[in-house]
Formats: sequence, C-alpha cells, structure tokens
Amino acid sequence: MLKREAKTRMEFGEEKQKRVLIVGLDGGTFEIIKPFAKKGYLPNINRIMNQGCYGILDSTIPPITAPAWSSFMTGKNPGKHGFLHFFEFSPGEHQLAYNFYSGKFLNFSNIRESTLFELLGENGKEVISINMPITYPPREIHGKMISCWLTPPGAKNYTYPLSLREEYPDYRIDLYFGERMFTLPPAGKQVVAKEFFSDINDVLDKRAKTALSMISKESWDLFVVCFTETDRIQHFFWRAINPDYPGYNNPSVQEERRLFMEFYKKLDGYIGELIDWAEKRNAMVCIMSDHGFGPPPSKRFHMNYFLRENGYLIANQDNSINCLEILKESAWQYKVSRAFLRDVLGISTPKRFLIGKRADVTWGYTMAWSVCLNNNIGGIFFNRKLINIPIENFTSKLVSTIFSIVDPENGRQIVQQVLPREKLFSGEKVSEFPDLIYFLEPEYEAGLPGKFDLFAKTLISKNPYPSGRGNHNKAGIYLFYGKDICTKGNSGNRSIMDILPTILLYLQIPIPDDLDGEAISDIFRADKKPIYSRSKNFSYKSIEVVENEKSESEKSIRDKIKNLGYL
Repeated sequence: MLKREAKTRMEFGEEKQKRVLIVGLDGGTFEIIKPFAKKGYLPNINRIMNQGCYGILDSTIPPITAPAWSSFMTGKNPGKHGFLHFFEFSPGEHQLAYNFYSGKFLNFSNIRESTLFELLGENGKEVISINMPITYPPREIHGKMISCWLTPPGAKNYTYPLSLREEYPDYRIDLYFGERMFTLPPAGKQVVAKEFFSDINDVLDKRAKTALSMISKESWDLFVVCFTETDRIQHFFWRAINPDYPGYNNPSVQEERRLFMEFYKKLDGYIGELIDWAEKRNAMVCIMSDHGFGPPPSKRFHMNYFLRENGYLIANQDNSINCLEILKESAWQYKVSRAFLRDVLGISTPKRFLIGKRADVTWGYTMAWSVCLNNNIGGIFFNRKLINIPIENFTSKLVSTIFSIVDPENGRQIVQQVLPREKLFSGEKVSEFPDLIYFLEPEYEAGLPGKFDLFAKTLISKNPYPSGRGNHNKAGIYLFYGKDICTKGNSGNRSIMDILPTILLYLQIPIPDDLDGEAISDIFRADKKPIYSRSKNFSYKSIEVVENEKSESEKSIRDKIKNLGYL
C-alpha cells in the first residue's frame, strides 16, 4: 500500500510547480488528425502541432490496447509486464478448448511492474486517472482513479476511492451496446450510425465533463484522461473516411462521415478546455495514442491451413464442420448477435459453446500451431516435446518454408518477416509468448482463432471485412505542448515506452534503470531542459499480484473484446 501524505490543495494564480496533463486518444492517428486539422475541424490540436512538438509514436507488437497501454504505464516491453494480448497465453490449455485463446483473462492486478501511478506516488506526486485502459480493478494510489472500459458490466468497484463513484453518478464507462456485449436491436443488423453516434457522444460528454470537473477542483501533479471513443468510431466507421471503400459516396456513408467529423470537432473542443486548465496549472501537455488506425486488409491468410498441409499441425478432420457451425463461430464478425441466432434462425448458443469446446487437434502429434495476434501479425507456438532435432534447425526449416508461401492469385510473397520472440521482447514473461512472430504484407490478415481458421479450405480468403471497418496499425501519435516545450514541429518517431521516462524527467523523478524507454529530452527548450537522472540503485516497491479467477464477469469482458475484433 502507498502512504498517502497530507498535501495542501493547489491555489489559483501563478503556479511554479511542474505538472503534466496526458490526453489519451485510443487509436489516434495522423491519418485522421492531419486532414481534419487542415480543414479547420481541430483548431486546438492544430495549435499544439504548430506551437509544440509531434510525431509518430511506435506502438508495441502487437499494436493493441492491452500491451500498448501497459507499456506506456510501465515504460517496459511486453516481455517484462507480461501483456501480449488481453489474456495470458497458455499453450497447455489449448487442448481443453476449441479456441486457442483460452488462457486466463488479464487485468490491472496482473501487472507486476511499477506503473506511473506508483512511481509518482512514492515521490509524493498526486495523480488523477480517468479511463486509462487496463486499470480495472483500480489500485490504491496517491490520488484518484476511475477505471476503464474493461470494467465488467454492473461492477461497482471501478473507482478509487470507492466513494468517488458517488461524486460522479452520471459518469459512463462505455457505450450502451458495449456494456450489453453488442446485442443490438433490431437483432442481426449492423450498427446504426445515428444511434451509435448519439450514444458515443453521450459517453464523450459525460467523460469530458467529469474530467473538466476533476482537473479544476482536485489537487494533482499528473492528470490522465483517455478517450476510448475514438477507437470505437474508427473500428465501426472507417469506411466513412476511406475514399477506397466501394460505397464511399453513398448517401448513408456521407451521413456517417458528417457524424464522424462532428464527433471529432466536439472532442477537439473538450481538449481545448483541458489545455486551458493545464496552462493555468503550469502543466506540460501530452496528447498520445496507443496505436494507429487504417483500412482493413483485403485478404485473410490462414497460417494454420499452411501448417496443417505441411504436417506441422495434425487435425482430426473426421469431425467435419458444417455451415451452421461456421455461422456460429464467425457470427460476431458480421455483427450477428446471439439474439439473432436464437430469435431469427432458432439456433441455441449455450454458454458452453461460447467459452469453448474440445479442440479437433491431435496435440500428441502437432509440432506447431498459429494464433492471430492482431491484423497482419501472428505468432507460432512450438510443441518442443515433439521436436527431436535442435530447435535452431527446426526453426530454420520452418521459416524457410514459410517464406516460400505465395498468393496463388498473383504469385506475390505473403510473409514479410519472421522473428524469434527473443529478438522482439526481453523479460521473464517471454517464455510464455509464441516462439515465432510473423508479419504479413499489409493487405493480409493473419487468420482468426478457432475451428473456422483451423479447417479453412483454402490458404487465403478474400474480403474479410465487407463492412469497411478500421483496423489497428503501429503508427500512433504523440504531441507535446507547454511553456517548456520548443516549437519544433515534426520531431520524428518515438516509442510508446518513451513517454513514461519523459514524464519522470520533466517532473525530476529518478528514472529506474530497468525501463526500456528513453526520455525524449530534445522536445524541451534549451533553457528549460530538465536535468537527466537515471539510477541503477533506485528501486520501487514490487506490486502484489492478485490472481483473478475465470467468472461470468470475465466471460462478459471476453465477449466484449471479441466483438471489437481483437479475438
């Protein structure tokens, strides 16, 4: 537990103490921000770009919420904090469920490393955090915390202190249909833009107003608020801003585009108000995202089909999969809800179906199998007990075979790069990650989990996302602004792990030597450059891990993540 020290509330007027405001835009991308700013939709963000520093913020591998925000909070790579996805990779459990993603669901209690909350708190700094992903369940911190969208539906323990929930009774954690696991009326239809944007604007209003209330009246040295709404609209309505989408000029898509732009205008207005308060409090401003966004892949590559055809994965194909089973297993992808399956098609989808059934894999003879990590990135696990030649030789042969894969339609090589996990990650958790990480050409998605991928009839399937949804990529954003920040404009690419040490540098807190990120010192004015302090002897308290059991609440969050396209 952290000791809470008495501290007087901040007074208005001249502020000499340095502070930091971080505004997270989940999935924020310059693919949207730059053209919108140029058109005058984002005057506040545009001001920061013109009067401060900005650039691409390289996300984690894979570029998804769980590892990315965890790397931001710890300043460390996924091999140290353990988050490669939303769940713990557990190869042994693959034999117990049809879904390769059958490990324990991870949350804030599983981050063993000190986060920015502990690092600042143990140095007497007060922190306010609102909706920072992977902060459920909230910890006791030197400050106040409102948890994130991974809070199970109906949970009451989403704030620290618990009484904070009563101070903001109108606060909303997520979209209405997000909290209902995407069971949308009328059942079976796609998300309706008018209803969606009405709901997401309400979430934005309540989150922003809560943030503005807390930033103005609470005592803080670091204020963090994350708007996950940006990720939602880009997942569901990327087609509205993608000129390559076939229906881009349809009236319905034009209306989606108007609603999309209006949302961003409103968001920029709230950001402007937050910046005003930051300037009153002598705070440096950082706007950042966990990953970027872009159009969906045009094809899906089935690595498990390739592994099966080449004898690495042995499957029992006697248990043939029929059309009904395929519909059940891929229903989420086409926005088909359980209610639609039940009420329209008369298909029962019991609990046991949704959480898994026995896999049709002959594990005793399977040497390698693949999981989709995100978009065009996948991983391959080895069954090392069955590999009777040096692992280097096995790996070399498999990788060589993988690089020989070409698209039958055009003869192009599909796999861009294959790397052993040790080349990408370091830390005690690396041994739990896939043995190989592979990267496909951008137009290919690295398959899907479950039997539908396992028993795919072809190496490649086309048009996996006919709705034109958006997908993640590695190119996130960072923007710094304040009286101590130089007017440098584009400042090049940085890593998401660099943000935490930059905050510590600015607040003059010793930077732990085991951080993987480096402080971004060249954003500061020459006469305001902080003194760099990094110490091998400086250590922070370890975090007690509370093991979380699989439960109905975990099941609901798992469904929620699946419907966003992460599973």
